[in-house]
Order: sequence, then C-alpha cells, then structure tokens
Amino acid sequence: MALVPALPTSKYVDVAGTYQLVSVAEKSLPAPTGKDDGCLVSVAAAKLTLTTDRKWTLEQTERRECGKSSRDELKRDHGTYQVSGDNVTFLDDDGERNTGGTADADIDIDELDQGTLTGTTLTVRLEEGQSLVFKR
Repeated sequence: MALVPALPTSKYVDVAGTYQLVSVAEKSLPAPTGKDDGCLVSVAAAKLTLTTDRKWTLEQTERRECGKSSRDELKRDHGTYQVSGDNVTFLDDDGERNTGGTADADIDIDELDQGTLTGTTLTVRLEEGQSLVFKR
C-alpha cells in the first residue's frame, strides 16, 4: 500500500474580539500623530473590534492640544477584513485596501492595512508603513 503525503493545512486563527491600542509608531498612549492649525494632535485611546462576520470598527479618542486648552473628539471608522492564518488584511467599506495616503508626517491610525496576531497581540501596519500595537 502506497502512502500519500499529507496535504499542508492552513491553521485557523480566531481573530474576532476587541483589542485596545497600546502604542502608535512605538510610542505609548497618548501618542502624537501630527499637528493641525498649530495644535498638537494625539491618540489618547483606541479600540479595534473584529467581528465574526469579518467586519472591523475602530473607535479612537483624538486629543487636540492648542496652547493651554485641549479637547477630545471621538472618531469612528469601519470596514471589512480577510484572514489567512494569523494574518489579517483590512479593507474599507468598498472592499478595497487603503491606498493613496499622503506621505506626510501625520499618522492616520484609521488607515489600517495588514496585521498579524501573535497570542493576544495584534500588530497592524498602516497604509503609510507605521505600526499600531493592540492587545486583546
């Protein structure tokens, strides 16, 4: 009897869940993301939710500090995602990957591109190349 080699199987990784942002471009929160009209803009907090039906929602608290005053604003973005092993590809609502960002100094944390889940840590590369680290 001839032995048939086993076909490689791709491992299934359950990525669904809620992840809290812990760092932006290797800086812990609140992390500066740019300047706007002379104000310092930073991410004070963010939560990424991946659902079992392959949808994602990012809720972030953006802080604007202008001189001695500051203001927090809640922002929300969403889309869909695909999974291959422990890799996650984030797509906009139109099903396309984020492209066409401007190569400036600002960090747009809602421009999710590719992610990798290792244990409870989800590391996501943004469309412009910076990284975000989330913990489940």
